[in-house]
Amino acid sequence: MSNQLLNKYAEIISSLKASNGIKVVSVEEINDNEVFLRLKDSFESYFSKISENRFPLLILMDKIFTAVEMKGGYKLKVHNYLFFELPDGSHFRFSPYGPDGLEISRIWVNPQHLNGGLGSAMMDMFFQFVMDSIGYIPPLFLECTGSVGLGDNAQVTTISKQTNFFRKFGFRVKDGKNYPSYVSMSRPKEEKQFFGIFDSEELNQE
Repeated sequence: MSNQLLNKYAEIISSLKASNGIKVVSVEEINDNEVFLRLKDSFESYFSKISENRFPLLILMDKIFTAVEMKGGYKLKVHNYLFFELPDGSHFRFSPYGPDGLEISRIWVNPQHLNGGLGSAMMDMFFQFVMDSIGYIPPLFLECTGSVGLGDNAQVTTISKQTNFFRKFGFRVKDGKNYPSYVSMSRPKEEKQFFGIFDSEELNQE
């Protein structure tokens, strides 16, 4: 199966190697789960209301190919995603994970606004959207790689700083055996109400 997937995505793998020098050694196709499909149904209308009432947002739903660094090369992950972007370009992306969970695959903050609370605000927006849409927070997963993006868009942040950030939101290290390449973190299902610190007026001032 692994060789079949490598052949299936040979063109993309070749492009990654030519443009960024990335050697892909494995491919994983991730299917949509019921939680992701329910969120997808409400995503556009939910964030469109925020865009109309608070500040403009870019909203996207599509398929993406992400390269995760591993020992010996990269794993190409193929999955659908939901994405929202703030006016300054800061953005948040998540995808299905496993039978009933979600993966946070990117949080990127405009360098001009680093350490200003935008990363936390986007996490709060995500949590509140999920809670409002399905009534609970499903199991969550993410990987801290020490950077966000590729090539000219790469933003280097230490794995230690990344894990400290996500610990504030209830994530804990799930698998650290691949450190310093990457660290996996997870957050268990939570059914109690989420109360975030998201404040649209503060974001408008950024």
